[in-house]
Amino acid sequence: MKKLLDKIKFLKFEIKIPKKTDVLFLDDDYSKLHLGSKIRTKIKNKNSINLYILFLAFIDILLMKSKNLNDSYFVKFIETLNPQIAISHEINPAIFRIKKLCPYIKTIVYQLADQSESFRETSPLMLSLNKKYELRADYFLSKNEYSKNFYKFISANHIIAGSIKNNEIILKEQKKDFDILFISQFRKKIESYYGTNKNIGSMRLIDSCTSYILRVLSELSEEKGFKIAIGLVSNRDDKKYKIDDSVKESELSFFKRDLKNFFYEDVSSYELANRSKIIVTINSTIGYDLLSRGMKVIFFDLFNFLGGSPLDGHISGEKNDELFWYTGSEKKIIKEKIMNLIQMDENNWKEKVKRNKNFLFDSGNKILKNIVKEILQKK
Repeated sequence: MKKLLDKIKFLKFEIKIPKKTDVLFLDDDYSKLHLGSKIRTKIKNKNSINLYILFLAFIDILLMKSKNLNDSYFVKFIETLNPQIAISHEINPAIFRIKKLCPYIKTIVYQLADQSESFRETSPLMLSLNKKYELRADYFLSKNEYSKNFYKFISANHIIAGSIKNNEIILKEQKKDFDILFISQFRKKIESYYGTNKNIGSMRLIDSCTSYILRVLSELSEEKGFKIAIGLVSNRDDKKYKIDDSVKESELSFFKRDLKNFFYEDVSSYELANRSKIIVTINSTIGYDLLSRGMKVIFFDLFNFLGGSPLDGHISGEKNDELFWYTGSEKKIIKEKIMNLIQMDENNWKEKVKRNKNFLFDSGNKILKNIVKEILQKK
């Protein structure tokens, strides 16, 4: 009952008849795509109900044209807006649902999740809601060559376009205020264990790994006087945690137990990364995005042994010797890798990453926007 009430609490009701549109976004504005003033766009808000569309859906139910109110509402919404194109990431099943119920609409799916071989069997089931929807689209935009091959189970024209969200973000060059930025992957409250995070038996594995890396960073901070910043999950607008202020409080409390001195700001991790010399993460998707921009990023993937990392498909050579990836846990080596990265010449770093050829950055999303223009011009 509480879950239902919480869901209703965030619902918004609209009365106006929706206007016609060229492109419908089904991604809850995850990537904040801007297609220009000449293209009419609409973002479908999953927490919004249009009363006019709902009335039309009820009529269809009464006339026995449909047996499912949810599907009827969805179809009437699409018919009223009459978009030529629908865009979303693969995690939102609505993009596959629209191809099933309104197959005449061109669909562009872009990759959100970075997958590894351990998810090859389960990903098709998760994305199709256990085979409820056929995994079919007109275009599927992958981040890299590995992902393009991984997502071949989706029937589509597969194109490498980089991270769509990352491509759309504009960052101007700024001075480096921080030596190290750590990207948080915090999710839920972790109770204090006598002022520490050492009750690892009750913690998620990634939180235990984070706690370990934070203690190493704390030592480095004391030894070298480094300024360390945290990119908080509770500041990410693509996460739901901002609806509850207690989440930020819990996240900060978790970090303070291991890291004595750190900075944080109410801005995105991308902005903080732009003002940091290096970025440290366990295996955050943001890390891959920043790497594609040529930023100095290192992944301390301590639980790689459980089934691999998306980085498995992106590198050549031994993991523990890799420039931006270490799967071991030796404190001395972790410190050495951080120091080497901080001291490495910027141009030397960018050249090494560029040679990897697995991290595409398409500034401004030229690839995606050209596809949209071509579709619209044919109509």
